[in-house]
Amino acid sequence: MKRSLFFILFSMIMLGVTFTVLRNDRTLKSQLTHWYTAQYEKYIHPDRKTHGFGKYSHGVSFNGDSRHYGIDYALPENTKILAPTHGTVTRTFKNKLGGNVLEIREADGTHYQWFMHLNRYEVKAGDTVSWRCHRTIW
Repeated sequence: MKRSLFFILFSMIMLGVTFTVLRNDRTLKSQLTHWYTAQYEKYIHPDRKTHGFGKYSHGVSFNGDSRHYGIDYALPENTKILAPTHGTVTRTFKNKLGGNVLEIREADGTHYQWFMHLNRYEVKAGDTVSWRCHRTIW
């Protein structure tokens, strides 16, 4: 159970981190990818990773940009997700490619995290979330 929670928490943190590098140069993205791979990928079952950093291989693009700034993992349906950081839920919405999406603004106010393909939400816009309180966002 602890390993599963670590996996989920770590996955969400990494997702948040990837969105913070959206507008940075290739060097930073390369360093982040190397750091992630060297430090933490060993904890996550390799069969769970469905897509990493880099270009989409199946022709998907967003606003003409085919780069993928996140790390995607396949988890069993109804897997609970803990908020990976302290912040505020800014919105929930439906997206053609992302399904049910939840956005959290981190406490510093400059970084956002997106959680996509959720079955449902257990929080709403304006709610404060934190990994410390063990409150699930889904």
